Amino acid sequence: MMLQALCAYAKRAELVEDPAFETRAVDYKLEIDAEGRFCGLTSLEETQEIELKNGKKKQQTVRRQMEGLPLSKKRVGLLPYFLVDNAAYVLGTPKAASKEGLDKAETYLAAYRDLLIQGAIADVPQIAAFLRFLDSPEQRALADQELTRLERNKADKRDGKMLVPSVNGELLHDIPEVRDAWRRHLSKERAKLPKGLCLVTGKMGPIELKHPIIKKLPGALQKGALLISFDKIAFQSQGFKQGQNAQVSPLAAQLYKTAINHLIAPKKGGKGLNSAVKLDDATLVALWTREEAPCADLTLSVLDSNAAPNSDEGKAILDAVWKGREQQSAKATAFYAVTLSGNAARVIIRDWIETTSAHIAKNIAQWFEDLQLSEEPEFFPLKRLIQSLEAMPTAKKDKRGLSPMLASQLFRSIVQGAPLPRSMLQATLQRMRVPPTLDKNDKLDPKYRFALQDRVALIKASLIRHSSPHLRKEISVSLDTSNHDPAYLLGRLFAVLEKLQINASGRGNDLNATIRDRYYGAASSTPSAVFGRLLSLSMNHASKLGGEGVWLEKIKGEILNALEAKPLPRTLSLEDQGLFAIGYYQQRSKFFEKKSAEKPAA
Repeated sequence: MMLQALCAYAKRAELVEDPAFETRAVDYKLEIDAEGRFCGLTSLEETQEIELKNGKKKQQTVRRQMEGLPLSKKRVGLLPYFLVDNAAYVLGTPKAASKEGLDKAETYLAAYRDLLIQGAIADVPQIAAFLRFLDSPEQRALADQELTRLERNKADKRDGKMLVPSVNGELLHDIPEVRDAWRRHLSKERAKLPKGLCLVTGKMGPIELKHPIIKKLPGALQKGALLISFDKIAFQSQGFKQGQNAQVSPLAAQLYKTAINHLIAPKKGGKGLNSAVKLDDATLVALWTREEAPCADLTLSVLDSNAAPNSDEGKAILDAVWKGREQQSAKATAFYAVTLSGNAARVIIRDWIETTSAHIAKNIAQWFEDLQLSEEPEFFPLKRLIQSLEAMPTAKKDKRGLSPMLASQLFRSIVQGAPLPRSMLQATLQRMRVPPTLDKNDKLDPKYRFALQDRVALIKASLIRHSSPHLRKEISVSLDTSNHDPAYLLGRLFAVLEKLQINASGRGNDLNATIRDRYYGAASSTPSAVFGRLLSLSMNHASKLGGEGVWLEKIKGEILNALEAKPLPRTLSLEDQGLFAIGYYQQRSKFFEKKSAEKPAA
């Protein structure tokens, strides 16, 4: 079903106008004249502006994506491409000056020339001129020297540069007679393939043996990765070879490859992805709808934006969420999402979701309701939520983020309105124990400005959506003084004790570490082990604060009176630790509100 949906998307978006041609990256235009003489090389690189993670922008040089190039296959061993190929084939450039290197270069050039003769009309004047160039070692040597110069004399890098041949400024692959000849040649080659029933189209015909490459997936090789591949005997069955084990026609393979590459390709300007969300450094989600609908764009903006909670951009996105739920209820279209990662030469499909735009709009709105921590609607981008769970910057790079599977499960929970994985709650609680992330100047890192808020929001959503009905919690968006759950009360109490300590020490200016930095983990998991000592210390803190100390002691007394008259719990479950975090956050947030009438001047 996934491949069928991808093929349908490629057709609807008209991504494959002619199955015999494709879009590929190129480096230089090889220019020759009508006599076959070398005229020059023109760089086809483009400059794009990309946005870095820190918000800064920089200029980056990229290879041009040229449309209408003759279709190529995954290269294994000796395999020339028609007309547009790298310098090793077009110029016969040797990697090494040894006899073996020269012989290999001649073999590459001969294979490239043979394919050109088979696939094109030799009496086309421009093709005849190009063949004269190929048959002239002197002219090819001139081109090789110029390529070496343009590559800053790095001869070992030149052989992989893709060249587009032209005669008197006319690109050879754009000549109508050449294009027709290539179509005929490709049809003859496909007729030699084994026949079978395509699992995507349901039609009998040729079966693709070597599937095309998916490019620019996180974790994949630079040259790309394969979605369907059978390169070892252990992966094959019933005597079939390669792609015969998963029968897909060449056209269907080209369509699904083009669809994925288009969905995950960077936008023009280098910022963001086309129709995909990069959850972390190892995972991205590509999404689309069967018919034109704003649902996919809305989902992208909700999940991919870095807008601040109360910014105009964040409020606009939230407003679109509520409107989207109302609009999509009238007309629903199929919505698809595939979560992908790369593992060297292979594509990993971590998840496949098929639903409707109406359900997506409804579930995203519900997601933001579950995250709310105040009466005023707030915006929580998925990328920022995941970022709040990253490890300290001092940790090893491959140990900082969430596991790719956990990020994928979080995305599924959002779009399907499903419970969050329990491992997500566990990961969030572990991050709650870590002191605030500081920058090089020992100040709160702006990147993690909303980290505490985001973590508590995830905890709240985890408890509301718990997979066990008897463990689900009804949690208010603000401080709930009627909630007498011991874990919630202990969280509130911890916030009061922290407030007493900070204010007694001059608003924290003289503190190397607060009780949150030192005791939060123990207080939230084994409260009986630490609260006795913290309560004793709080009495000293209160005595330094005068009227404000009396006010805080009153709140502390109200919380203690609400606790049952029995020993404090020795341990708290994960769910209770979540309630502790919410109680702590909501009581702490109450302190940041404007002074109320009940609070006397300090």
